[in-house]
Amino acid sequence: MKKILLLVLITSHNLMAQTLLVPMKNVDLASYKEQCKKSGYICTDIFMIEKLKSEYTPKFDQLIETLDLMNDLERKKLPDDIQNILKTEMISVEQLNSLTQICEKALSLESDRKIEFIKKEMSVVASSIDKLSENESESTTYIILKKKFSEKQFALIKNRISNYKYYKIDAYGISDKNSNTIYFLSGDCDHHQIAQTLTDRLNSLQTLPIFEKECTFSAEVHKSLSSASNFVVEYKTPLIWTAVAASALLFLKNYDVEFK
Repeated sequence: MKKILLLVLITSHNLMAQTLLVPMKNVDLASYKEQCKKSGYICTDIFMIEKLKSEYTPKFDQLIETLDLMNDLERKKLPDDIQNILKTEMISVEQLNSLTQICEKALSLESDRKIEFIKKEMSVVASSIDKLSENESESTTYIILKKKFSEKQFALIKNRISNYKYYKIDAYGISDKNSNTIYFLSGDCDHHQIAQTLTDRLNSLQTLPIFEKECTFSAEVHKSLSSASNFVVEYKTPLIWTAVAASALLFLKNYDVEFK
């Protein structure tokens, strides 16, 4: 029986090794940050920042792979293609510089006021970004050209990136340049939902919802598992509950395991 118990505990521990803690918008930020920065846990804002910085750019890739600047029609539609990329994809500074070089090459073949304008605009943005060092605050971070900036830094370049795709991220949610906010967690202890923008990026990562007040079920799970040789970490309010904890509690009740 001890071997069976040990297997359950080891399995549960491994599943909790990488856990994304997802808070409700009314959860105290300082308490949340204290918990999610501990070993084995991940903060939602840090998770989303890293995902956005590694986001694919299919439109940019296609332009680079298929563009034929010797084709008059392709040169004519180049400004529109580039603007579409800037508005819809999270490209990097390096990719932005590549688009600038493409414009320079196109202009060497033929003068075009639209291409000249967008090239100059991209050069100004790239220069502005280069002058800022990456920085993130405890509360809010902006992701622009796959770099992270504080609110004060964002204010310095806001007017220059109005046509670019960027995100505002904090522990509770994410919003785009149109201020459309998506909260990572909604509902309550009994009926909650994690936003699709998170679930689409999770892969095998496990999530744990955090609420402002302790959930009744959470307290029962915590009490039962804490007695098992202090298996569960001592969570501070608010407590959290998971499918792993529920399974462990069910195992304890069904098999009447004793701890000695």
